[in-house]
Amino acid sequence: MTAEYRRPSTLPELLTDMAEPGAFALAGGTDLIPLRTAGAVSPTLLVDVKHVSELNGITTEAGTTRIGAATTLADLAEHHDRSLDAILDGARIVGAPQTRNRATLGGNLCRSSPAGDTLCGLLVLDAIAELHSLNGVRHVPVRDFFTGPGRNVATPSEVLVSIRLPTRHAGSAYHRFTYRRSMDLAIVGIAARLSIKNGTCVDATIAIGAAAPTPQSPPKLSSAPPATTKQSPTPANK
Repeated sequence: MTAEYRRPSTLPELLTDMAEPGAFALAGGTDLIPLRTAGAVSPTLLVDVKHVSELNGITTEAGTTRIGAATTLADLAEHHDRSLDAILDGARIVGAPQTRNRATLGGNLCRSSPAGDTLCGLLVLDAIAELHSLNGVRHVPVRDFFTGPGRNVATPSEVLVSIRLPTRHAGSAYHRFTYRRSMDLAIVGIAARLSIKNGTCVDATIAIGAAAPTPQSPPKLSSAPPATTKQSPTPANK
């Protein structure tokens, strides 16, 4: 089945196109094109979102970092904001360089794979998805975004425009375990965020991917004991 292709240049045009039946948003296409080729999806209209300014770039203002949904993983990999490390760590290990040059953060989030390498970072950094449609704007915390493997709360006519994150003075990181060193999906992925004050851990959050139907930040794992003091390794605490 053939599909019409459109390339809107403004957000209102994009939202109007996405309101049509059978419309699919096309960003990097690293998931959508293979799915279409395999017959898993049958779009009648492909709407290229990459040329709408609101969906591009990384900015920080008034204590909030905004990442456009069409920002590529390659651009994220070259970003050096230490407050975003858990997301950047994931972006740097997705696929091959050719994949990262095309794939986008918004695409990674909307694909909602349990093993998505940027998703645990979004969880521990309290990211919020900004969804637009002709009916208005919704702000959905990423912790409430996933509904199952490859599924989420976005409706067919909604467009993920940006991801917003509160600026935090905390360290974070993401690590995954795979069978191969690269070009592989995570067996399990883990992100953590820690806030240290005067040598004491005052806040901690952990998220786990690929170990459940959706990436998760279990409350019990994300409840750090207050006033946990950093210690040097000893036989008792190694």
